[in-house]
This record gives sequence, C-alpha cells and structure tokens, in this order.
Amino acid sequence: HLHVRRPHRGLDLTAVRLCNRLEWANAHIRWCLALWRGVLFTDESQFSLYRADGRQCVRHRVGERFADVNVVDRVAHDGGGVMVWAGVCYGQRTRVHFIDGILNAQRYRDEILRPIVVPFIHDHHLMLQHDNARPHVARICTQFLEAEIIPVLA
Repeated sequence: HLHVRRPHRGLDLTAVRLCNRLEWANAHIRWCLALWRGVLFTDESQFSLYRADGRQCVRHRVGERFADVNVVDRVAHDGGGVMVWAGVCYGQRTRVHFIDGILNAQRYRDEILRPIVVPFIHDHHLMLQHDNARPHVARICTQFLEAEIIPVLA
C-alpha cells in the first residue's frame, strides 16, 4: 500500500559541505553543557498566513472533486506572510524582530546586530551562533562583529 507524499527537501550535501559539517561536529563534540549555555542561537523564519508553501494533496471519491471539503479557497497573493528573526539561549530570549522585505547585509547589521544582538550578548556574556546565510557572513557584518568584540561560534 503506497502513500502519496511530497519528497523531502534537504540540502545538497557536497563532499566539501559534508567534510565541513563533520569537522565542526568533531570540534564541538566535547563541549559540556556550561559551554552550550553561553551561546545565543539565532535564525529567521518565514510564516505563511493562509497555506503551506508547497503542493497540497486531497483524496476524494469520483464526483466529489468540487465538494467543499476538497476545495481550497484562493486568497490574493497567497494571503501574505511574515518573516521574523529571534535568538534564544539558556534561560533567555531576544525580542522578536519582524523583517519587512529582503534582508541584506546592511539591514542585518543595522536592524538586528547593532540594536538587538550586541547589547544582548554584552549583557549576558554570550557568543553568537548564526547560520552561513550571505547577509550573516558578509564582510560588513563580520567586520562589525569583530569591532564590537562579539565572539561568533564558527
């Protein structure tokens, strides 16, 4: 008996990416809980207001294609959505920042790093962990973090 499913979407792990992940994991394998408690984990997430960002499947009997239960209402421009950024660490969290439009390196520095991350990390004596998204690793952001003496978990 086969089930209808969407394929899993994952990263294309090239040999280099796989090697980099393994190297990072081995470098941090012996970290104790006290060290992990000193890390601010951050990320952005996109939320759709009306539906999932993928194909939807329904199963129906012959002749029931247009039954209310099998019809998904259309909403102009897919109903919109919102992108947010936030950070969490042991026992604390940053405020949630709503991102309007495209987040580039300059906006990341000016809207997130400078007003939120720097004071939070200095107040709580943490190191920053963010992913390798282009705005995060852009020169203006890495230079800014170095100038502000913000340790980054690499």
